[in-house]
Amino acid sequence: MKTFFDELKNGTRNYRTVANLRGEITQEYRGRCVLELLQNAHEALAVSRPGDPRKISFVFTTEPDPELLIANSGRPFRRKDFEGICEFDRAGTQKLIDQALAEIESSGEPSSRPTGAGGPIIDWSSEQHDHYRQRLADESVDPAGEARHLSPYSIPSTIDAAPPEVDELLRGDHVTVIRLRLDGGRTGAVKDALKSIRDQLDLLDARSTVFLPHLERLTIEVDGERRVLQRRVDSETHLPANRTGDGNGRARATRPISSSVFGLS
Repeated sequence: MKTFFDELKNGTRNYRTVANLRGEITQEYRGRCVLELLQNAHEALAVSRPGDPRKISFVFTTEPDPELLIANSGRPFRRKDFEGICEFDRAGTQKLIDQALAEIESSGEPSSRPTGAGGPIIDWSSEQHDHYRQRLADESVDPAGEARHLSPYSIPSTIDAAPPEVDELLRGDHVTVIRLRLDGGRTGAVKDALKSIRDQLDLLDARSTVFLPHLERLTIEVDGERRVLQRRVDSETHLPANRTGDGNGRARATRPISSSVFGLS
């Protein structure tokens, strides 16, 4: 937030570049977010603890409050992981913008609205406030209008208590649960978002796991209906342990190579 107002004061517009990039990324991931989430969860399995059951679960609920839960049993979530996916709270961002504008209008005096840190957002000197006002006047800049380009990324928001489904997943050997509320995004088209997620989950099958070697069990639950894909050994072949023979064309030793597939359990 401070960076945004500093850019207005200095006449730069980097926040618009970020906003454009956000739009491009959103378009690129449209219709494939479930696969991306599956791959991210699989990365946690690749560096998991000994004895990890190597499981990933999707729990999709469409009502009364639509949400998607993604859980895995791999490496626990770290602080830097959390910082990378902070809640994108557009309403919370707008409140901070309003507070910052109120502080600027009052010549930098802290407004009556509290912040998470207990202090003002804008801590400029009087000279900086004067420079900001002069810049806006010279370039006819509307700060409230420019704020529409501000990305809500990395603006943390407070959430309510976790639903019982989260506790159930944690009791089932998962160590990380990501909870995504589905509100339709910028368009607000909730029905379209729910249909897209359901369609993507329906398409998850054995073929989706071909390049996920660390996954042993994949659970997909949609409004209480559950299906489970479990890895099983399909065949075993003995191959030479090395390429060196015994002089008679025979391999010195063999080692088993297992071929595994996923199937419904």
